[in-house]
Amino acid sequence: MVLIGVFASPQLIVVGSGIAEVRAALDVIDGNKPGLTADSELMKGQTADVLFSSRALDVPADYRKMTRCPVLRVSQAAEALWTDKQGKITGQYTFMADTPEHAASLKTIADGFVALSMLRFGDLPAVKKLTGELAYSVDNSTFTVSWSATIDDIMAAIDAIKERQCQYQGQNVQRTPSQ
Repeated sequence: MVLIGVFASPQLIVVGSGIAEVRAALDVIDGNKPGLTADSELMKGQTADVLFSSRALDVPADYRKMTRCPVLRVSQAAEALWTDKQGKITGQYTFMADTPEHAASLKTIADGFVALSMLRFGDLPAVKKLTGELAYSVDNSTFTVSWSATIDDIMAAIDAIKERQCQYQGQNVQRTPSQ
């Protein structure tokens, strides 16, 4: 697959997997064709508290064969959704894998990431608190990951990790501003 890009304005680059996709996007940007509506499949489940949303629906087989993303290589669809409810950020990632075995493999990868982070940073209370808010599961061919934390909890974990890294490297620590 070849990616095509165009500078649509001084502030916007449109990229697509072919000229037809780029032209279709430009038609929407120029107001010549309708864009997403509230009932569009990509907008399904969106509420006012959404901070970030990304969906890949019906990922084409030719793209899945060539992508460097190991998750999309075995997933027909994927979704990431972050929301903010009363200062608590919640993230949910859902992957619709090709087979239950692929979904189980994605869970095994998550188990490995958690184990590695706990080996390196598991003694840091701020990191331990974040991993305690992490949950993931497999249901048939669907793998779901969710987490929840406040900005202060996230910043505390980042600061603790930075401090640990600086200790390893013999450097002074600079705190990250939390607001």
